Amino acid sequence: MAERSTMGTYGAPFKDEGPVENPQSQTSAALYNRKCEDLAHMTRTAWRAIVKFVAVTDAATFVLPANQVFIQTAWGNASTYKPTVTKTATGLYSVQFPSSFTDALGNEETLQFFDATARGRTSVNTDDPEGTRVLSVGSNLVTLCVKDAGVLADAAASVEFITVTTYIL
Repeated sequence: MAERSTMGTYGAPFKDEGPVENPQSQTSAALYNRKCEDLAHMTRTAWRAIVKFVAVTDAATFVLPANQVFIQTAWGNASTYKPTVTKTATGLYSVQFPSSFTDALGNEETLQFFDATARGRTSVNTDDPEGTRVLSVGSNLVTLCVKDAGVLADAAASVEFITVTTYIL
């Protein structure tokens, strides 16, 4: 998933040799070309993974249980794709995905995150005015902080959910 694709990656563009006689078993070149171009666009800067988890105040370090981590990813939403979310210190979190996954064709795909955004949300204020911010992005790891009044803080009292959105090259 690290490479950006073009429609040529999928063999397009094609031209029809004749009219489509059976749309149940044949695809027109124009439709296939459109699908290839749309697919290639999704290999560029679209979101690849969205992680939502509940902020904690339990301990200085704490691994969140899987049932408190919610995901939607381009490669699947099963529990096996969930990242490990760890509170590493007061106001600091790491979100670590598996380094690779197996796609629907049986190919192993390596994660290579390019960027991420993060925001906290409460039932009172959905604008995250205080500061849930990404500190660093690695190949399959995002670290972030939560601040209150400019200081690292345990956020459970003020933040219900933290959402991290990642992008892949």
